[in-house]
Amino acid sequence: MLDPLSLAASSVPAVRRPVLEVSFGSADDWGRSVVSVAVQVGLAPSVDAVEVYLDGSDQAPTVAVGDTGSASFGYEDGSVEPAFSGEVEAVLYSVDGATSV
Repeated sequence: MLDPLSLAASSVPAVRRPVLEVSFGSADDWGRSVVSVAVQVGLAPSVDAVEVYLDGSDQAPTVAVGDTGSASFGYEDGSVEPAFSGEVEAVLYSVDGATSV
């Protein structure tokens, strides 16, 4: 028979916190403004893309078409690995001030 106290005494699995490093253009601190990131990877060379959504705050970094940069992902308890590097192809602004790069 299973003892209910033994279930309560077992530890909860650790949660791994994701880490994101994004940098395009001359702005340094993107971390405060990034809302979401979507990466698309294709089989052919040079067809990968990353889309970064920034909030509409006045602290959001400025970026322009042609700026180069990169996006790296990982976990707080491990290393951060590069996932994308390239050039900004478009910068879109929404009515609420958010930016899509």
